[in-house]
Amino acid sequence: MQILHKRHSINIPNVSNTQLRLCFATTLLFLPAIVPYSVGAQNLLVNGGFESGSPQHFFPSTTGLWATDPALFVGNENGVTPLEGMTMMRFLYTYPDPPEASAAIGSDLRQLVEATSLAGATVRLTASCNRVTGDSQTDTEFRLYIRAYAGDLTEFNDNFPTAPPFIAQSSVDLVSDADPGTWETISLDWTIPVGTDYVSVLISARENIHNDLAGVEFDGHYADDIKLEIVAPTSVPQASAHRSWGEIKQSFR
Repeated sequence: MQILHKRHSINIPNVSNTQLRLCFATTLLFLPAIVPYSVGAQNLLVNGGFESGSPQHFFPSTTGLWATDPALFVGNENGVTPLEGMTMMRFLYTYPDPPEASAAIGSDLRQLVEATSLAGATVRLTASCNRVTGDSQTDTEFRLYIRAYAGDLTEFNDNFPTAPPFIAQSSVDLVSDADPGTWETISLDWTIPVGTDYVSVLISARENIHNDLAGVEFDGHYADDIKLEIVAPTSVPQASAHRSWGEIKQSFR
């Protein structure tokens, strides 16, 4: 067989067209699948600026909702102005069903993101936080989490908190200043582990100074402009995106 390229020729003895095509197909079989997200092109979270709708007071079982503990989407108040857009999120309670007393210390808002095609990708999670000056009992801490889960995300509400256990997690804390005129940003980079079906992104205000057991538990604590973006694409092959080796061989018979 002779392959011509411009004015040069290469002689390859005893190689049939079918063999060359099979060799090429084998190479394709083991190439990584193309991820349906682009690096840095989009925020994988919905409504990361809290500009529409309202937070839901339950554990989520679908994507695109901010949910768990009671919170509000508000405009300018208490000397705090939204970082972007017209509204921001205000933390209220550490328990989904107030005014029931709660010894919990975190007021959590989370969103689920489908991630079956993101295993192996590195993502960057960022959030901006602010609070009122307050007094000696005003809490100062915020925490940002991302957790990976395997299984059906529609069952997250039913199974939480005992199951399903998360595969892995990453988090970062911020001890905020007392200036309501400044927003402080926290950020983490994390590689989503293989076997992940969905991730939970969680922003939390923490009662690190005084644990109020009832009533509105935070003096004026806010979050805004939360983003989850891909910074490095996955290099993990996605078998479902390719034809099987048997299918490839059959096509050349």
